[in-house]
Amino acid sequence: ETNGDKPGFAENRIRELCVQIGGPALGQVYDDCVVKAVELPLSPILGSLGMILTEGIVRDDHLARNAVGQAWPR
Repeated sequence: ETNGDKPGFAENRIRELCVQIGGPALGQVYDDCVVKAVELPLSPILGSLGMILTEGIVRDDHLARNAVGQAWPR
């Protein structure tokens, strides 16, 4: 979609699309990441993927990765 005669999107349209596609919870994520620009909770997110964030470097956490793999639905 366009913003009338102006290039780009109407204000808030990207957020609306995120919520439409990803559900209502994605609206809060969008607000935190884009509108408020708060620090992202990378450690828990990466941990759920079997990775660890240490001193700004993402590393493979072998023990956590094995646990994630075992818990993954088959």
